Amino acid sequence: MDIRFKGASLPYYERILNTAVSQEDTAETIVSDALPDVAELLMTDGQSLIRGKDVHHSGISVTGISELTVLYRTEEGSLGRLPVDIPFETEISFNISEDASKIVASVHLTSCEARILNSRKLLLRAEVCITVSVWSPRTLRWAEGADAEGCRVEIKTECCTLQPVCEVEENTFTAEDSQPMPAGRPRAESLLSTRASLRWEEAEQVGRKLVVRGTAEVAALYQTADNEAAAAGFRLPWSAFLELPEEETGLSWELVTSLTGCSGELTEEGGFSFSVGGVVQAVIRSETEIRCIADAYGIDCAFAPVFEATEMDTEASIESRTENVSIFLNYMRKPRSLVFLSADCGRPRQ
Repeated sequence: MDIRFKGASLPYYERILNTAVSQEDTAETIVSDALPDVAELLMTDGQSLIRGKDVHHSGISVTGISELTVLYRTEEGSLGRLPVDIPFETEISFNISEDASKIVASVHLTSCEARILNSRKLLLRAEVCITVSVWSPRTLRWAEGADAEGCRVEIKTECCTLQPVCEVEENTFTAEDSQPMPAGRPRAESLLSTRASLRWEEAEQVGRKLVVRGTAEVAALYQTADNEAAAAGFRLPWSAFLELPEEETGLSWELVTSLTGCSGELTEEGGFSFSVGGVVQAVIRSETEIRCIADAYGIDCAFAPVFEATEMDTEASIESRTENVSIFLNYMRKPRSLVFLSADCGRPRQ
């Protein structure tokens, strides 16, 4: 009795790690001689930027920087601004044997605060959430048919459609634009802080390119000529181009964006000039139809095949949530107006 199976194979990427970790970093900073003394802290705000990611045999590492801006009131009653950068590096221990593994990562600032040690020294704390997925190359092998000699074997085959991850790509982009001051807003005397968030809005396949378009929402807090704080919001369009596999069909993708930079300055015309950098990462799937042996048995011989089940990642479902929160200011003076709003997602529990 001789049974020969006809084998087939399919290379793909398997997600071997999917996690989110929080890291807290602190730093002491000295108020430079060019700035006045700190009398009262008003606000600490900022954003986290990704700088690099690496995979090695002992695990993965993600590096970046948290750019914080501390606004304070001086002893004379004027507004003071102190920028502080806190670098971070996160190591996740994980046994990865394949050097060809690829990382999809994003970072965001979950909380930040400043405390006065004395009028010339502050203690700052920044907590960053790092979301990481690691994709490693795998090969799926199966039998799609068989030939038997010296015995009779009945074989039942069936077709099934798979959507394996065929590639993980990324590309950086920069959105730069000059924006006039919105109508009705007071003229800016100095820029206090700039914060941005990225959102991708559409993605389409053009030839063998994936064209991703989105918007960078930029919030600028500035100081007026009357020594008051005011804010304005802007939208900067951005686009990025990623390579698609040449021989794959029925492509779909999951996209992740992360900030790499954000800066702004005042223009001579009284507006703002912004530069926002980011990286877009795509987990690309291809629709593949395969034929495999669903059942087999020997008619005149003792033939009992052993079947193994294989599971693949399915496409991720994205859920958006909206929460309404009411806050009562029991121990503060009644505010005249709402100037600036900052919200953070907070630390993930799972």
